[in-house]
Amino acid sequence: MKISHEVPLELLEWSKTTNDYEYILPYFYKRYPEYKEFYLQCKTEGRFSILDNGLFEGETYTTDDLLELIKSLNPDIFVVPDEWNDWSKTYEHAQEWIKLKDQLPTDTNLMVVLQGESFEEIRRLYKFSYNLGYRYFALNHSSSAYNKLFPHKNYLVSKMMGRIQTVHQM
Repeated sequence: MKISHEVPLELLEWSKTTNDYEYILPYFYKRYPEYKEFYLQCKTEGRFSILDNGLFEGETYTTDDLLELIKSLNPDIFVVPDEWNDWSKTYEHAQEWIKLKDQLPTDTNLMVVLQGESFEEIRRLYKFSYNLGYRYFALNHSSSAYNKLFPHKNYLVSKMMGRIQTVHQM
């Protein structure tokens, strides 16, 4: 297990001493030259990196845009496009991206964010994606499934404990 936190531009160097890997958001990578330069430098230093697809930030990129980013950065892992709490659309994206694997740098692996409205949907997405050849998975930080797994009057407790239960049950 590796741990990383998103950091503001002012703390990019601090990230190297605090995080186990670099977590790259396309939104900032495309907009801030210093962000881009930092992550390109991290790659030359051999830092492990994960390139996200930008869903949570509300960004939408074409497949060509994402392929260009991947080829430019050569991340260790690319998080394939996903759909918030929607296992079937996320699976459709997983199917599309596994077909693009030969267009990626050979050392870039693909990751699926396990989306779903219930634990059963999350598990189904995991199983189907695993059968496609995926070996890297992430959990949505705020899935609606978590509230069902651990109902609590405090919404944040539901999210936290539901996510922990999901990890345990997986």
